[in-house]
Amino acid sequence: MKKIFVLMMMLLPVSVMASVPELTAIAEKYSTVENVTVVNLNGDMLKMAMAESGTEGVDGLESLSVLTTEVAALAETVGAEIDAAIAGLSLMTLTNIEADGAKVRILANKSGEAYGDIIVYVRESAELVLVVLTGEINESMVGELVSGMVQM
Repeated sequence: MKKIFVLMMMLLPVSVMASVPELTAIAEKYSTVENVTVVNLNGDMLKMAMAESGTEGVDGLESLSVLTTEVAALAETVGAEIDAAIAGLSLMTLTNIEADGAKVRILANKSGEAYGDIIVYVRESAELVLVVLTGEINESMVGELVSGMVQM
């Protein structure tokens, strides 16, 4: 029994850190498809970009991935895959907005005082945007992100 408990405690951080490979796989799958744009930035590039903009508190960011399309058929196909992947993840919902046919969801994986993953998912008719931030993201940065999304 102790061995099982110790094994579960060792695997818990791995399962928390590995919560977005499903979304990464979707982005990789569609990265070569015409009319789909996929952008991946590693932590160093993010730090340089944030330093230029004067944004604080990004030291813990490991990556930023963005997937977008403005083609209705692709938005439907990719959106169905993203919906299925998100349904299989155990994430907390920070924001869920549905208005005029548009859906905005901000989901997060919280570990202690920081967030490990933040997913911003927007669908509106023919448009789809998926943003995945990974790393150690402090709460003030999440507040800035959410308020920025609401102002858009």
